[in-house]
Amino acid sequence: MKKIFLKDAARLMTLTFVSMLISVAVFAQKKITGKVTSSDGKPIAGASVVVRGSNAGVSTSDDGSFSISASVGSVIQISAVGTKSQEVRVAQSTTTVNVTLASTMSDLDEVIVTGYTAQRKKDVTGAVAVVNVKDMTANPGPNIESLLQGRAAGVTVTSSGVPGAGANIRIRGFSTFGSNDPLFVVDGIQLTSVADINPADIESMQVLKDASASALYGSAAANGVVIITTKKGKVGAPKITYDAYYGSQSFNKSLDLLDTREYGDYLWKLAKNAGQVDGQGRVKHGQYGPGEGSVNPVIPDFIYAGTQSGLRAGDPATNPSLYKLDIYNVNDDKRTYLIHPANKIGTDWLREITQVAPMMNQQLTVSGGTNKGNYLFGLNYFDQSGLVIQTRYKRYSLRSNTNFVIKDKIRVGQSMQINFIDEIPGFTNQDESNAILMAARMQPIVPVYDIAGNFAGTRGSNLGNAGNPVADRFRDKDKKNTKIGIIGNLYAEVDFLKYFTARSNFGMDYGFNNSNGFNLPRYETSEGRGGTGSYYENMQFNYSLTWFNTLRYKRVFADLHDVSVIAGNEIKQFRGRGTGANSSDYFLFDRNFWQVSSGQNPTPTGYSYEYLSRFLTPILVKADYSYNNKYIFSGSFRRDGASNEFGPNNKFGNFGGASLGWRISEESFMKSTSSWLDDLKLRVGYGVLGNNRIPSFGFSNLFAYENGFTSYPINGGNTSSAGFAHRKIGNPNVQWEVAGTTNVGFDATMLNNKLNVVLELYSKKTSKLLFPVELNPTLYGFVDNQPQNIGKMTNNGIDLNINYKGSKGKDFNYEVGLNFSAYRNTVDAISGEFVDGSRTRIDPFNRSVVGRPFMSFYGYQIDGFFDDAAELASLDQGGKFIGGWKYKDQNGDKKIDASDKTFIGNPHPDFIAGINLSATYKNFDFASFIYWKAGGDIANYVRYWTDFNTFQGNRTKRVLYDSWQKPGDQALLPKLDASDGASGQVPVSYYIEPGGYLRLKNFTVGYNMSSAGLKKAGLDKLRIYVQTQNLITITKYSGLDPEIGNFNTGRGDYRNQQVDYNMGVDAGNFPVPKIITFGITASF
Repeated sequence: MKKIFLKDAARLMTLTFVSMLISVAVFAQKKITGKVTSSDGKPIAGASVVVRGSNAGVSTSDDGSFSISASVGSVIQISAVGTKSQEVRVAQSTTTVNVTLASTMSDLDEVIVTGYTAQRKKDVTGAVAVVNVKDMTANPGPNIESLLQGRAAGVTVTSSGVPGAGANIRIRGFSTFGSNDPLFVVDGIQLTSVADINPADIESMQVLKDASASALYGSAAANGVVIITTKKGKVGAPKITYDAYYGSQSFNKSLDLLDTREYGDYLWKLAKNAGQVDGQGRVKHGQYGPGEGSVNPVIPDFIYAGTQSGLRAGDPATNPSLYKLDIYNVNDDKRTYLIHPANKIGTDWLREITQVAPMMNQQLTVSGGTNKGNYLFGLNYFDQSGLVIQTRYKRYSLRSNTNFVIKDKIRVGQSMQINFIDEIPGFTNQDESNAILMAARMQPIVPVYDIAGNFAGTRGSNLGNAGNPVADRFRDKDKKNTKIGIIGNLYAEVDFLKYFTARSNFGMDYGFNNSNGFNLPRYETSEGRGGTGSYYENMQFNYSLTWFNTLRYKRVFADLHDVSVIAGNEIKQFRGRGTGANSSDYFLFDRNFWQVSSGQNPTPTGYSYEYLSRFLTPILVKADYSYNNKYIFSGSFRRDGASNEFGPNNKFGNFGGASLGWRISEESFMKSTSSWLDDLKLRVGYGVLGNNRIPSFGFSNLFAYENGFTSYPINGGNTSSAGFAHRKIGNPNVQWEVAGTTNVGFDATMLNNKLNVVLELYSKKTSKLLFPVELNPTLYGFVDNQPQNIGKMTNNGIDLNINYKGSKGKDFNYEVGLNFSAYRNTVDAISGEFVDGSRTRIDPFNRSVVGRPFMSFYGYQIDGFFDDAAELASLDQGGKFIGGWKYKDQNGDKKIDASDKTFIGNPHPDFIAGINLSATYKNFDFASFIYWKAGGDIANYVRYWTDFNTFQGNRTKRVLYDSWQKPGDQALLPKLDASDGASGQVPVSYYIEPGGYLRLKNFTVGYNMSSAGLKKAGLDKLRIYVQTQNLITITKYSGLDPEIGNFNTGRGDYRNQQVDYNMGVDAGNFPVPKIITFGITASF
C-alpha cells in the first residue's frame, strides 16, 4: 500500500512539474519584432501594434518596424488608418512578425471634424477644404495664420514681415463692412485669432466655407470657420521627438532713392522751374545754398552746428570742443550744442534700418499611450528677430494633451497650451511714423551719427521733419510688450443605451498683457523732441469661456440607413478689464525711475475700462442621413442670442442650413466606369448665417462726459457743474446681419485613388448689413453715426482643388497639388451714394458704391500733361500749370471737379492659386510651393512721400529723371516746380500699380538617415533638411513687397472692425523676408 501511495505521489509530482513547465512556456513573455508595410511595399509609420485583451501596445517607427513583448498563445492586433487590420497568434516558435496591410480606403474615407462632431470626408455634403498640415507646417513660421496662405481653395491670406504678426484671412471674399475675420475652433474652443498657437502642435485643419457646412456655429460663422485639432499621443512606448531649425532672414530690394548729389540737383530744378532764383541765377537753400545762395548746389561739410546750418569745414561753429549734449536739456541751446556732419555720398536709410535677422525654433515632444489612454507633452521656444532693427518676437509655449478611456464607455481628456510672449513694440505696420516710411523720408545728406557718435537728425535747416529711424528703433529696444496666454479645454463623454453619446466640453481662452516703456528725448529731430522724458504702462486681462453640451444618436438600420443626430446647447462669455497711465517730467532717466509715480508732472493721465458680454445658444441641432451609402442629407439649425449687440426685440436669431449629396459612382449605370473612376459625388447646399461681430450697444442711447465740453454754470455763476452730452442715438431695431450661401460642387477620385478633384461654385449674398449712418445734425445735434441694417453685398466664385499621387518604380514617389480660387464681389446696397475708406494725408483711395466691388480705388484718371498755354486754357482745373498733369474730363464739361473722379483700380485679385510639388527618392525628399496672385491692384501711397513736393524728404530717382521737361515728353511725373502744391495731393491713377505676383514660397531638400545606423545609435528617425522661403518673386509692383497686409496688420491691432477699409493700400508695409533655414528632426 505504501509503495502504491509513493508511486502515485511521484506521478502527481511529475504531472505538476510538467504542468508548471507548460505554464511557464505558455505565459512567459517573449520579444516579438517585425515590420509593417503597405501593399506597395512601403513601410507604414505609426501603425498600432497591440496585444489583444491587454494594455500592451506600441507604434511602428518611421521604417515600419516594431518590438513588443507577448506571451505564447496571445493575439497581436496590427492596424493603421486606411488599411485592413490583421491579427497574428503568437506560437512557441514565433519571434518575427512581418505584416502587409491592404488598403481599404481612399482620401475620401478620411475622418474630418466638421462642427461638434466628425464625419468621413465622402459623407460631407458642405464646402469643406482639408488642409495638408504636413506640407503647411514644413515652412518655418511664427504662426499658422500666415502659413495657411495658398493652402486651401477659397481662402485668401495676406500677411507682413512683422515678427510674430498674424494675418488677414478672408474666406470666399468680403461680406460685411465690419469684421470679415473667420471663426477659429481649436479642440472645440472658439477663438478669434490663432496667431499665438504653436504650428508644431497642429494635427489637422479644415476650413468650412459655406453656410451648410458651418451653420452649426451660427452667428459666429458668417465669415467661415477654421477648425484645428491638436496632436495627441499614439498607442505605443513613450516617444521623444526633437525638432529644431535655424534660419536667416534677409531683404535686398530698395526704393531707388536719390543720393546726396542727386538730391541737390532735384532741389535746384524745383527752384529754377519756379523762378526762385536771384538776378545772378542763385538759389538759396539752408544746406546746399546758404547765405546768398549759389548757382549750383554745393554739398556742405556740416548740416548742423549749434544753431547754424549748411557749414563748411573750418567754420568756427564746427569746432568739436563746442559739442555738448545734455540729455535733460535738449531744447536749451546753452546746454546742448550738436554738430552733425554731412554725408556727401548719401545715407542709405533703408539699409541702415534693416538687417540679416536670425530666426530659430526648438520643439521637444514626449508622447505615448495605450488603448486605455494617451498623452502628449510639448515644449517650444521660438525666437524671431525682424528685418527692421530692434524688432523681435519670442514665444515660450507648453502643450499638454491627455485622453483616457474608462471601462470602454467613458472618455475624458484635456488639451492646453500655455504661452509666454515677449516682444519689442514700437513698429506699427502701414503707418507713416514707422521705421520703413521714415527711412524713405529721411534726406540722404543726414548721417546716422554725429561727430560724437550720438544720433544725427533733422535739427538743421531744410532737412524736413522725419525722425532718425535708427535712433527711434534704438530707443524702443528697452520697451516691453509681454503676454501670458492660456488656451485649454476639458471634455467628458459617455456612451449609453448602445446608440447614444453624451458630451460636455468646457473651454477657455485667457490672456494677460503688460506693455511699458520710457520715451527718451529725441534730441536730434526738428520737432517732437520730448525733452523731459515720459513713461507709460498698460495692463489688460481678458478671457472667453465656451461651454457646450451635446447628445448624439447614431445608428445604422438594415445596413442601408445610416442616421446620426446631434443636439445640444452652448453658452459663451467674454470679459476683460484694463488700466493704464502715463506721466512726464522725469528728473532722472535711469531705469530705476521707470514708474508712473516717479514723473513730476502734477497731472499724470490714466484710464481704465471693463467689458462683459454673453452669447447664449439654447438649441443647436444637426442631422445626417445616408441611404445605401449613395444618397446623403445633412441639415443644421441653431438659435443664437447676444447680450450686448441687439435690443430686446432682436436678442435672438435663427440660423441653419441643409445640403444633399449623391454618390453617383455607386449607381449601377456607372459600373462601366469602375476601372478608372473610384468615387464621384455631386452635392448642393444652402444655408443662412448671422454675424455677431458688430459694435456693441448700437440699440441704446449713450450719454458721455467730456472734460471741458459738458460743464455748465447752471446757477449763472462762474462755477461750472459737470454734465453729460447726448453722444449716440440708439437704434432699437438693429438686427443681425444675414448671409445666405448657395454651394454646388462635386468630388471625384480616379485612377485607383491617385487623382482627386474637388470643384465648387458658390454664391454668397449678405443682407441687412450694418452700416453707420450720419444723422441729421439739425434734428439730433452732433452725435455719433447710428448703426442701421441697410446694406447688401454679393460674392460669386469658384474653388478648385486637384491632387495627384504617383510613383516610378519602388524608390521614387511624387505628388502634385493645385488649388485655385476666384471670386467676384459686388456691393448691392448701401446708405447714401458711397462709402469711403479711411483717410490718409489725402482723400481716401477706397470707395464702395452700388454695382462695384467692395472698397475699389477711386480718384482722377491722368490724361497726359498740359504741354502749352492753349491746353492750359482749354480746361478748368485747379492747380494746373504747363508741364503739370491733366486729369480726364469724364463728363466733358471742360471743368475738373469731383464729378470727374472715377474708379481707377480694383484691389481684389483675378484669382489666387497655390501649386504644391513634392517627391521622395530613396532617403531624399523634395518639396516646393508656389503661390500665385493674379491681378489685384495696389495703391502705392508711399509715393505720396517720395514722388511729390511733400514735406522735405527724399525722393525716388524717377522724380529727377522722369519728370516732364518739354512739350511732347512721355514722362511719368509733372514738371519739377517748387510752387506745385497740387500734384499727388489727391488720389490719382499714378498711385495705382499692378499688384499681382508669382512667388516661390518654399523649396526644401531633406535627407532621412538610414534605419540601420539609427538603431545602433538608439534613434528611430533622424532627418536633416535645408529650406528656402520667398526666394523668387516675379511682380511688376515697384514697392518693397506686393504682399500688402491691411492697415495695422501687426501684433494685437489687426482685428479692427474697419480693417478692410484700406485694402490694397501700401502705406509703409513691412516686407516679407527671404529666408534660408537649416533644420533637424530626431525621434527615439
